[in-house]
Amino acid sequence: MERLTVTVPEMAQMLGIGRIKAYELANIKGFPAIRLGKRIVVPVDQLKKWLRHHEVERFQGKVFHIFLAIKSLDGAHE
Repeated sequence: MERLTVTVPEMAQMLGIGRIKAYELANIKGFPAIRLGKRIVVPVDQLKKWLRHHEVERFQGKVFHIFLAIKSLDGAHE
């Protein structure tokens, strides 16, 4: 069964960014993160849509290309 959500550390690994940066990203207004008490999960489909919408995002001076991130997400959870 395909997982519908990933944790922030799992998202960091998929996107090739650090855990701290991933938590910073998860706290950006409009980012598709769901808070369950102290835990934060990210719906995989909404993450893909968010990445596609932002195409190339400058995050704390680091540019990451969503095409690589989407490819990683598509391959990791299908």
